[in-house]
Amino acid sequence: MLDRHGGMEMAGRYVARHLTLSHDAGALIATLIRAVLREDAGFHSYQMLEASVAQFREWGPTPEGQRILSAAARYLAAHSPTERADLQTAVVARKLARDEKLY
Repeated sequence: MLDRHGGMEMAGRYVARHLTLSHDAGALIATLIRAVLREDAGFHSYQMLEASVAQFREWGPTPEGQRILSAAARYLAAHSPTERADLQTAVVARKLARDEKLY
């Protein structure tokens, strides 16, 4: 759900379902970390994810802990690149490949 625009609601639901079914929280956290790194997110996204993981470790797989990671996934989905940003990245990559000036 972090690959396309508008995936906030479903990202939160997937996380809640994953934890409700007692699947591995560590694997889920690793997936969220990979998503943030893949998107080359800004400082606030890293900071938010770090705080969410720390809070989840305090609360554990309780309903409160589930809400914390669901909220983190929703936040990350809301801040995933838009289609415009993806196109912009492709344009920059093409210019770099052609050894063109960016500005």
